[in-house]
Amino acid sequence: MGEVFINSSKALPGDVIKKGDTLITAEKSSAVIQINRTGIIAVKEKTSLRFNELEVSGDSRNIEFILDEGFIFNRLMKSNGSYRIKTRSVLAAVRGTSFSVSSDQNRGSVKVLNGEVEVSHVFSGKALSVKEGESVSVCHDNMSNIEKLSVDDSLLHQKLDTIRLITSEKMDELISNKHIEVEVVPADVLPFLTDVKNEDPAPVDAKMTLGDLEKMYGPLSRVVLSSGKIYTGSFRQSGGSIEIITVDGKVKVPAASVSRVEPYK
Repeated sequence: MGEVFINSSKALPGDVIKKGDTLITAEKSSAVIQINRTGIIAVKEKTSLRFNELEVSGDSRNIEFILDEGFIFNRLMKSNGSYRIKTRSVLAAVRGTSFSVSSDQNRGSVKVLNGEVEVSHVFSGKALSVKEGESVSVCHDNMSNIEKLSVDDSLLHQKLDTIRLITSEKMDELISNKHIEVEVVPADVLPFLTDVKNEDPAPVDAKMTLGDLEKMYGPLSRVVLSSGKIYTGSFRQSGGSIEIITVDGKVKVPAASVSRVEPYK
C-alpha cells in the first residue's frame, strides 16, 4: 500500500471513500478500491483520483470520478446505473468491462482488455467505441484512431485482472478492524502498480504439476509465441522480455515474439 491519502489524511485498509473525496497515491505506493460486489479499481503510484459522484446500492452504482493524473485499472461486472471517468481530455463511460485509463498534463490513453468503452474527446467532440483488445491515445487537441492493444499492454492488463474481490463478510471485518491483513493483490502483480521489481521467484521443481504452480503463483496463462509454440504457467514481464514459470522450469522469451496470452482455464 505505501503512502496513500484520502484528502489530507493517510488512508488505512478498510477506509470508506465518499462523494467529494480525493484519493492520492505517493511514489512506490498503490491502492485497490472495491465497489461493493460490482468491481475493483486498482490505482497505480503517483495517481490523483477525485470522486464527483459515488452512489452504490446492492448491485447498482452511479459513479463519476476525475483522474487528474496517473493510471487506474477498472474491472467491473455489468450492473444498473452508470460508471464514468473524466480526464483533462476524455470522458470514458462503461457498464461492465476490464480497462485502464491513464492521464498526465500532455497525454493519456484508454486501453480495453474485455468488454467495450465509449470514449469521447472533450475538445474535438470525436467519439469512439473501444472494444476488447483495443486502445486509443489522447492529447489536448485530438484523439487517435483505434489501435490494437500491444502485447506488453495485454500482458499488463491480464495481470491486473487477477486482483481479487473480497467477500462482504471480510469487508465488514476489515472496516471494523483495520489491523487485519487481507491479500487482494497477488504478489506478482504489485510490480505493475508500483514499478518496483520483485525478487526472482524461487526455483521451480521440475516435478511440479500445473496445480502446484497455480497454488504457488496464482492463476496460470497460456503464452502463445508467433512461432506457434505454447508455454503454460505463470508469467511476468521484465523490460523487453517475458519470463514464464512452467512445470519444467523458467523460460525467458522476447516480448516481441509473443503472439497472444490467454487464460489457462
